Amino acid sequence: MRKWYFNACSNRRIATWNVMTLACTGYQVAIVREAARLNLGITGITEARIPGSDSCRVEDAIILHSSGEQHTNGVALILRPPFDKALISWQPI
Repeated sequence: MRKWYFNACSNRRIATWNVMTLACTGYQVAIVREAARLNLGITGITEARIPGSDSCRVEDAIILHSSGEQHTNGVALILRPPFDKALISWQPI
């Protein structure tokens, strides 16, 4: 029986993106769909502006975000399969 292994070099794309905000209704769904269209496995987001620090599942992806209580700053990380299942723990700083 062959064991399955993860090959990080095979057709995986990693990108960063400055989006100005993800705090409005529908923006998170739109960016997850665009990341899927571009076949991005891991996407770093600057200026996410989502208040607080949390993680949420949007469609097939996990969005991890860290920010203050204001809509003025913050970063996020979008993990799509298979990277979403590889996450063991996460702690915002």
